Amino acid sequence: MMLQFDQIKEHCEKNKILSKKVIDEFIIHYAADKARLVPEMEASIRKYKNAVRELQQAHINFLKSEYIAHRVFKKDGLIHKFLNHSAFQGLPKEQMEYLRFNSENPWRFSFAEVSSNPEDSFFKMEDVMTCEDYLLYSPGLQDTLKKHQTRLWFNLIAFNGQCWQTFGLIIPFTAFSTDDIFFFATELNPKITDEEMLMDEVEKNPFPFFMLVCGASLPIMASRGHETLHCQSTDSIPGLPTERLKGSFDVAWNNNVYRFSLKKLAEIPHFAQAYYNEDTRELLRTSMTAYGFKMLTRALMKNGIDLPAEADVSISPAMLNTTEKILIRKIQLNPYESYFSLKEEESEDMKNINAFLSLALPFYNAGIEFDINELAKKAGIDPVMAADLWKQVKKSTDELKNKKDK
Repeated sequence: MMLQFDQIKEHCEKNKILSKKVIDEFIIHYAADKARLVPEMEASIRKYKNAVRELQQAHINFLKSEYIAHRVFKKDGLIHKFLNHSAFQGLPKEQMEYLRFNSENPWRFSFAEVSSNPEDSFFKMEDVMTCEDYLLYSPGLQDTLKKHQTRLWFNLIAFNGQCWQTFGLIIPFTAFSTDDIFFFATELNPKITDEEMLMDEVEKNPFPFFMLVCGASLPIMASRGHETLHCQSTDSIPGLPTERLKGSFDVAWNNNVYRFSLKKLAEIPHFAQAYYNEDTRELLRTSMTAYGFKMLTRALMKNGIDLPAEADVSISPAMLNTTEKILIRKIQLNPYESYFSLKEEESEDMKNINAFLSLALPFYNAGIEFDINELAKKAGIDPVMAADLWKQVKKSTDELKNKKDK
């Protein structure tokens, strides 16, 4: 059956006008006052002030409206109480029918990918948490796609009887993946073990997930044609054939921990290494690329160690940095890194390099020229080094983006 996009669009635009009149101009203010939602929002803003300070006031206002609208129209939301209030009895029939329909069709949040764009402003979406497919009408999403390459979307969506529409701030993630969102959610609440629990957390308290917008435009990092990812797994292993592994690995030992660095893939960009704790009998596999993790696992299995092929976590540098910013704490993925740490001065150099990249990448993603010397000075690294580093990072990132576009 062919979809009649003209008719659906007409219905969506009519719904949009009703939404502006009833929700933007009435319910947002009514709910904020009657349900005393302002103190809740202000408390969240204070809690996540580190991320909030990077947002424009217009974005904060959009998120406040979105927060209130979700509280009203979510499953078992405030709308069920409000419909009986005297302030609603005088609303025009069309507006009351609109409110009753939305009370019976709860709004929800969705992390989704675009499957196709069958018509202007219409998108077939796949919810990455529920695997549900749905038709979305969103001129705002269409405009965003013209300006930015986007991997994942986070939106508050409402069903209008014919398709879904967005409400509030449309949040496009350039680098974040499903694994990234799951990582953030488990750092927020370690009890989360599956997608259903994750979305329950979002529905219960969307504000920390709103804060992901502060890292939404961070680009995909790549080096030498490989996307940079923190790939990691921990497994219980009764023992390792240490001598046999020396054929494939460079082996080091400190404080009852072995480090096995995969030959040829232990340096940039892969950093493929395994750590074995003799006390806990745990094997930690870690790499900065998916390819490095795959080859590390293959090398270990060739030496008789039975391991699952997939990494427990696969996190982008963008998500790791954003999570630390939102939660205002340092996240240590590898507890054994300090056992084999670089010299203090080398470690400081790496911090400065990371500072330079964090300053330069937002300009790159926005397509804005910047002064490398000025950013190098702010980060505390040599301008010549900064120019060489940026040339390499930009080349690798451009190559990866071009590869994904094909």
